[in-house]
Amino acid sequence: MLAGILQPFQPQIDRSRMIDLLKMQPGTPEQLQTLIQQEDRWNRDLLITVFSVTTAAIHFYYGGTVFVLDGAGFLVFLAARYFLPQRESYQRYVRDGSMLYAALNIIPYFAKYGLYDGFENPIGMVAKLSELGLIYVQWREGQTAQTLSSLLTSAQGTSGPAAR
Repeated sequence: MLAGILQPFQPQIDRSRMIDLLKMQPGTPEQLQTLIQQEDRWNRDLLITVFSVTTAAIHFYYGGTVFVLDGAGFLVFLAARYFLPQRESYQRYVRDGSMLYAALNIIPYFAKYGLYDGFENPIGMVAKLSELGLIYVQWREGQTAQTLSSLLTSAQGTSGPAAR
């Protein structure tokens, strides 16, 4: 039973072992860099999934039409992340929409309950911290995507016929 539970994590475990082995061997920076990028992507995806599902579950727990629709919104953004085509332009829109959606959930919470009462509700604070974590992880992912995009653009600009 434990092997069945750990099976989805096996590629991540294998990458982690490969990274450790490649760090000890000189002369394999490209393969090491690829594995580190895959590891980073897997970790970000895991965090985004955990934060989204946690926030949705808390909203479902509170019940009521508004809370249930709010929780469903987080799951819709999570589904869009994995089921839309993996083009950067689509992913950017989903990422930005999800960050905006989470921010628009935090602001009314403190507007309704105020700072003092808002911090008194532990379940509400777990939801808000989860939403902040979701915003942060996706913001960092966007920064990484912008950096890679600018590196690819500059590499293409120097290798083109005009550079010769």
